[in-house]
Amino acid sequence: MVSTSPVETDKSPSPVQALLGGVAAGVIALFLYKFATTIEASLNRQTISDNFSVRQITVTIRTIINGLCYLATFVFGINGVGLILYSLQLTFNSIMDDDPSSSPVNKMSEQSTGSTSDRESDSSGLKETSENSKNSTE
Repeated sequence: MVSTSPVETDKSPSPVQALLGGVAAGVIALFLYKFATTIEASLNRQTISDNFSVRQITVTIRTIINGLCYLATFVFGINGVGLILYSLQLTFNSIMDDDPSSSPVNKMSEQSTGSTSDRESDSSGLKETSENSKNSTE
């Protein structure tokens, strides 16, 4: 059964999650490659008409079908490679730096907290300025 709990966006993915995602994308890319080569071979086995217009349409449709099949293969393959490299980076970072306070997520939350306090101080300064201007006009 599918869980409806919200996804935690504050936690970065673990190296194992990234590796499993990369392996899954790689396996899908292999299946898509096998599918694309099968489709290409079956399209090449068929004869093409001697009529010029029919020939042009047939070649165009074959090119579009082959292109889409190989595009999907390429996208999954590159995503698989990227996720595997990302898992290696996460593993390397966790080995080299065991300090959890220096993770990118914590740095981002510190920056957003700092910018929020800056906005609050700016808005309080504006309130004081507007109160001073009201007092001076009275």
